[in-house]
Parts: sequence; structure tokens; C-alpha cells
Amino acid sequence: MDKIILHQSIRGLSDKSDELMCSLISNKFTPHFICLSEHYTISQNLSTISLDNYYLSSSFSHINRIGTGVCIFTGADLQYTICDVSQFCIEKTFVVCAIQLDLGNYYIIIICIYRSPAGNFLSFFNQLDSTL
Repeated sequence: MDKIILHQSIRGLSDKSDELMCSLISNKFTPHFICLSEHYTISQNLSTISLDNYYLSSSFSHINRIGTGVCIFTGADLQYTICDVSQFCIEKTFVVCAIQLDLGNYYIIIICIYRSPAGNFLSFFNQLDSTL
């Protein structure tokens, strides 16, 4: 079964969630997964943001600092398992979240990653290697 994944650098999800959903509806585009980077939302506020027919399935936010952050929204009818990869996150270098899908005969892992342009490039690749 084909799955459609949308990735968007949203640069502020709380201000743009309605705009994102209107864009999807007007273009008759219904991805199974919406991966967003740079959501700029602290963790306790991220769970209050809703996208119609999607669940926040995985995310990483800085605890006390607004900035960057990644999240994955999953279609309401899909089963997934959260992959805890938060131990690999380094502020301003490597931010990641992930989910695993069980499609019967095989598994698919969807990863949403953000690399800050101000971060250390070599550290980013080291963390990516460790995560994978």
C-alpha cells in the first residue's frame, strides 16, 4: 500500500496550522503523514495544536526555548509505534523524531530531522549516523 508523506519547514506551526489544512484541502491533497520542521512550539503547547483528521504521533521540542522543533502528524486511520530518538537531539545541531509503521510483511520508519544552519556540520552527521 502506497503512503504519501508531506514534509514542510513550517517556521511557526501555531500561526499556520489553519493555512496548512486549507492548502491541503484546496489542492485535494491528503498525505498519510505530515512531517513538520521548525514548528517553533514548546512541548506542552504542541499537543494543543490540532490538524483535522491527523494525530500528533511524534515530536521533539526544546523544553524551555521556542525555536526549531520537529513533529510528525499521522492520518487518523493509521497504526504506528513511537520511536524514542530524543537522546540523539542536540540543541542547534540535530533535532529528530520518528515513528515506525507495521505494514504486515515489513516495517517502515519515518524520521523527521532538522539541522540548524548555525550548528556544527560534523556533529550533525555524527548524530545522524548514531540515530540511524
